[in-house]
Amino acid sequence: MHNPGSIENLPSGVAVNWSVSPTSLFAVDSGTGSSFTTRATNGFNSGSGIITATITGACGSVSITKDVWIGKPTAPIFDYYPSTFGCTAGEVGLAYQDGVDSYTFNVSGGIITQSNSASYTGSQSFINVDPNDLGTSMTITATASNTCGTTFPASVTVPVSCNPGNPGGPCCITPQIVINPNPSPGDIDISITNIEELEAYQEASELVFQVEVTDLLGNSKRKGALNKNGLSMNLKHLDPGIYLVNISRKDFYKTYRIVIE
Repeated sequence: MHNPGSIENLPSGVAVNWSVSPTSLFAVDSGTGSSFTTRATNGFNSGSGIITATITGACGSVSITKDVWIGKPTAPIFDYYPSTFGCTAGEVGLAYQDGVDSYTFNVSGGIITQSNSASYTGSQSFINVDPNDLGTSMTITATASNTCGTTFPASVTVPVSCNPGNPGGPCCITPQIVINPNPSPGDIDISITNIEELEAYQEASELVFQVEVTDLLGNSKRKGALNKNGLSMNLKHLDPGIYLVNISRKDFYKTYRIVIE
């Protein structure tokens, strides 16, 4: 695969020599002045490399380097996940990788709370996974992709046990959160409609959620804490438009859209 690059604001009257390392992974395909093109020497290999531009002029030489990733990513590795899923969502994450544009996760036996479905594709290297009510285990698979290709999937299977001796079962209850009114003239009320069911299986300290209202660019506008008594927020200072209400705790994350009129 050929990839172009350039140096900006290059002084006039200088010469540029381009080189790459390691040459087992990629090579300079062409280079003239401030512009160059690299190419992979083997489409089956991938790894990290360095591009070096040596600039020579009347005052001497100086070298500029840039770290790059060549080829498709290496196979993802699950870095952390619960040893056993309980009644609520748990976080599953991958180890850091270079050269990744996006990740795709798929879950069998549960849902991913970011997408509210069994699959998620995005730049995040972690997901929050909520088990099915009657499941005894969940299998999570992940792939990493960039413009050069997609890796083979990595997978992990994690047991689900809400109560000792009763894996899965009806105790797997997720918070049911309602925001009213929506659209809103500026004041909203947030409540947990199944709080009695949640209290039967969880401590009161586990039923406190962080609430953050942001605009569509992620800029924070207001924060609060939601508990069993609900939460009222005054958003009259916001301009009319669409905003996001992010509600989370260590094992739960969900985003709601609201309209301020």
